[in-house]
Amino acid sequence: MNSYLIETKYLSCRHSVDSELPNESIGSLYPVEDNYVIDKGGKTRSPKSLEELCIDSVCRNLADFDQEIPTGLPQELVDKLLHSLVNHSALNVSTLKALRKCELGELPLHRCRGVSDEWLIALNHGDTGNANGSNKYLDTHGEEYDSSSSSNSSFHSAMSTPRKLSNGLTGLRRENTIIDIPMTTETIMVDMPPVSATATTTLLDFRGSQKLTDRGLLHLNHLSALEVVRLDHCHSITGPGLVAISNSHLIHTLTMSNCRCLTDEAIANIGHLTLLTTLVLDGCRCLTNVALRTVGALTNLRKLDVSQCDLLTDDALRYLHQLVFLEELSLGWCRRISDRGIQILVEQPLRQENLLTLCLARCQVSDTGVRHLARLTALQNLDLNGCCDVKSLALGETLSALQHLQTLDVSYCPGILRSSWQGKIDSLKVLDLCYASVKDVHLSRLTHLPLLEEINFDSCQIGDWSLAHLADNNF
Repeated sequence: MNSYLIETKYLSCRHSVDSELPNESIGSLYPVEDNYVIDKGGKTRSPKSLEELCIDSVCRNLADFDQEIPTGLPQELVDKLLHSLVNHSALNVSTLKALRKCELGELPLHRCRGVSDEWLIALNHGDTGNANGSNKYLDTHGEEYDSSSSSNSSFHSAMSTPRKLSNGLTGLRRENTIIDIPMTTETIMVDMPPVSATATTTLLDFRGSQKLTDRGLLHLNHLSALEVVRLDHCHSITGPGLVAISNSHLIHTLTMSNCRCLTDEAIANIGHLTLLTTLVLDGCRCLTNVALRTVGALTNLRKLDVSQCDLLTDDALRYLHQLVFLEELSLGWCRRISDRGIQILVEQPLRQENLLTLCLARCQVSDTGVRHLARLTALQNLDLNGCCDVKSLALGETLSALQHLQTLDVSYCPGILRSSWQGKIDSLKVLDLCYASVKDVHLSRLTHLPLLEEINFDSCQIGDWSLAHLADNNF
């Protein structure tokens, strides 16, 4: 597989450990003697700052606190506490619960052990779950108290704080206007803005949380600031849980690779998030053409990955007609995609001008489909890994039309270099020929590839002569 795909597909494949970190083990992750930092180069060290020592001390004892961290901490300090817990692998349900009154800018749980529904339940325990917000009250003395057990807001502005007037009236400020309310013996209810630990969260990263289910996701609320959601390798998620992010209209990146039980219902729950530019669904093997019909309404998509979605057929590609801005499309291992699907794809509006990356690995593509690809004149990256029916001559004709092509993967395509590509791939930077039965005689026909930076001959029968030939011709 090409290097340009490796980063996007495999760097996030870390799975969480099943067992959660016990509370009594957290202290050992913050040893008291660890009070210095090693300088660059590793030769000298210097004492930690007072702030770093305080953060270490709080995190060391966080699971033993009787109460949660109070509201009002600066956002920067909350972020440092959370990142310290993540970096020390010290986050568990107890330490996360201690932060539930703080506004969390990010929730990166992909490096944590044993993430489950209980984590998210603990984080939001005590939230009203009411879209109208929590209710706060004024007693007869003009003092404020909360009907719920928690408040996740960092602060309340002075404009929303009730004050007692000199004439014995209780005054409320609302939109810079003081409303005088006669004192009574009854309790006065005042609606306050919604509060939640995730009210300002922009990133949810639950990659590898195999115990996390839809039930846990449904306990998340007030996600209006959310921009990036990563649920890769969450094998227990099926779809209903995505209702939790259905009102997060700022989301631009959503990755759910290898969520093997994900259904068409899940995609229906996010089909109205039109600001999405990146959608990764590779390995979601239960998705059908119905899911792609929903995806077709996400008109701002730039990247779509539905590789290994085995149930998709050629007709599913018709639903991509409105995705005119699509730059990267992966259909790898969709074995029901054939030459007809390629023809449907290349005939769609602006596809020739905008599509830069196309993966057709292991699809049922032959010379006919490859010839259709010649119309994608802006193409820079092409993956034909394992397309055994593609012949050297037909591919060479297509390559002559793809003047901007920089990366080509034709591994596992036997005899793909039997005809000469000389002068047709001058702009190529990466060429993958592993297991393509390449021999010395095939390479003798190539004498000028001025921009080539990487070439892969794994398991090809080439000798010293070919290597010398490549070096002599300044590859």
